[in-house]
Amino acid sequence: MTEATSPLRAATIIRGHALGPTRLMIVLAIMATTNMLNAMDRQIFPILLPQIQGHYGFSIEAAGLLSTIFTLGIGLAGIPAGIIADRFDRKLVIVTSIGIFSVATGLQATAVSFADMFVYRVLTGIGEGIQNAALFAVAGAFFHHRRTMALGVLTGAYGLGAALSPVFGASIMDITGHWQTPLIALALFGVVVMLLWNFVPRSVTQTGTIGDGASPVAHDQPSLVERSRLSTRNVVRLCAIAAVTGVMIYGYLGLYPTYLISVRDFSTREAAIVMSSFGIGGISAIPLGMLADRWNQKWLNVIALSGFMVVGSSIFIVVSDAFAIQLILSFLMGMLFTGIVYPNSMSLLQKNMPASRGGFATGLFVAMLYIPSSISGYLIAFLATKFGWQVAGASTMVALAAVSLIVMFTYRPSDQLFR
Repeated sequence: MTEATSPLRAATIIRGHALGPTRLMIVLAIMATTNMLNAMDRQIFPILLPQIQGHYGFSIEAAGLLSTIFTLGIGLAGIPAGIIADRFDRKLVIVTSIGIFSVATGLQATAVSFADMFVYRVLTGIGEGIQNAALFAVAGAFFHHRRTMALGVLTGAYGLGAALSPVFGASIMDITGHWQTPLIALALFGVVVMLLWNFVPRSVTQTGTIGDGASPVAHDQPSLVERSRLSTRNVVRLCAIAAVTGVMIYGYLGLYPTYLISVRDFSTREAAIVMSSFGIGGISAIPLGMLADRWNQKWLNVIALSGFMVVGSSIFIVVSDAFAIQLILSFLMGMLFTGIVYPNSMSLLQKNMPASRGGFATGLFVAMLYIPSSISGYLIAFLATKFGWQVAGASTMVALAAVSLIVMFTYRPSDQLFR
């Protein structure tokens, strides 16, 4: 087989590791399962939010803040986690981070007030941020010849987790009659994923780290002049796109179930299915990641960001309450963001930084995406109370997508320092 038709086999040959295709598939599957867990952990809270809000008597603004404040933890952990992932044992970093966010998820079921729920949500985000930076750094370094394909597989698994989590949460809650039970079940699943990492060799996780003398990406190492140009214009552009799209997508995700239930009169189960459709759309990251490695990544992002302006606004301005319409729109949102913008932008950022800084590049992307998005739930809820859901939702989607699109137009592939 050629490298193009068998990227996993090609990766094995390039790196000289004694890992056959079957072992590589197992390793990639464990990495994908880890990111699926990450998605499930993030997406389960919004579908439980109406019951949590009623249980504690939170205002819509407070509930919206809790829904997205975990992204603050992800963002704050991003850059430090990226630096740690470049210098220390990435396998240990990933396993520890899974433990952190799994314990914090379980603790959310024990919260007695807004204050401790707030703390647990932030801790959940810190664990997810550390895991995200290390995991994507591993994928980007080890599969660097098919980087976007590998990142697409992980992001596709994220889409699968985002699809399963709302239905999983709603079903467990219906069966047990308690919103706490899905959180505890998810925490236990985290323990299982931690154990799976015993099957991932450190020759995979340490590829491309500082001090990896046998790094197969040595040809990507920068010259002294290039090292002084880490903060290129492209890096600034991609960070800006991450920040703006983060506010847009997490404002939507954090309160979309509440909007469907309170405004569209959907049942909890119907809202869960619609949210799952977002995750199913994200699975498209797998084939689209393969396409991105062979096509112009700038224009792929331009198409997706243009789509956000139409699809994002339609969610709020389409007057029909038809279940099928919201299902399709949610699917398209997942395809545009999780399938295209997220893995494509992260891949481009890694290409604009040296391989030995892969963890830092990923951490930077995580920080820029998630720190601003931490207030997105509160922002959308505040605007909705002032102007109504239609005006708040549609105007926010269009304005933020337009800003991202303008910035993406200024991206210059010729400025890339690394391929």
